[in-house]
Amino acid sequence: MTNVSEIEYYNDRWSENTADRISGRRLLRASTIINEIAALNVTDPRILDFGCGNGSLAAIMRHFGTITAIDYSPAAIEAAANLFDGITFLSGDALTVPLPESSFDIIVSQEVIEHVHDQPGYIARARKLIAPGGFLILTTPNAYTFYRGGEYEKLKKGDKLQPREDILSIAELRRIVSPHFTIQQLYTICASGRKGLFRIINSPTLQRWLPFWSKINPACKLGLHTILVAQAKS
Repeated sequence: MTNVSEIEYYNDRWSENTADRISGRRLLRASTIINEIAALNVTDPRILDFGCGNGSLAAIMRHFGTITAIDYSPAAIEAAANLFDGITFLSGDALTVPLPESSFDIIVSQEVIEHVHDQPGYIARARKLIAPGGFLILTTPNAYTFYRGGEYEKLKKGDKLQPREDILSIAELRRIVSPHFTIQQLYTICASGRKGLFRIINSPTLQRWLPFWSKINPACKLGLHTILVAQAKS
């Protein structure tokens, strides 16, 4: 379902960030995605970037195989196509953009599902586009940390919330994905938050003096970003 105001928002956003560098949290997510693709050991995969923004991640992934990249924003696609060669860029809604079914070995979705109006439909569409035995690699904010660790308040204060912020808990993400995929990995990255419990867990002093302390955040899945790797069901 096309929303004109949302398209205008993302056109404005990407017009201002056409050559935005990968750094900080984006770099951590991108490197995690690349490591997960490499670990799949798929030869010359057909990869779909399901919400590519300015194409910076797609440009890295093209070293693995053939890349198709789509985004809701025509401005983002225009910028990406001007920056990067050897990638098929398409503009449109992930739920409806014309693509052949069962035509991709890997679909990557980085920080997209939380902005989609039909999240179960988004996952169902991904399954239709993935070839038998193919993989979904997805990242999205972890609702528990996003709200309790202060990230939501920080973005709201800075007027950086996107038009739709439907952040999923790990349990909610698992429930949406499980009908279509077998989840192989589900973990979190990026220690974040300085409020309440997170102020203690992310304390540099405790991490420095108690060697085991740095393992608490990953063990409890309290990172800001959830990483999911799943294989398409037959």
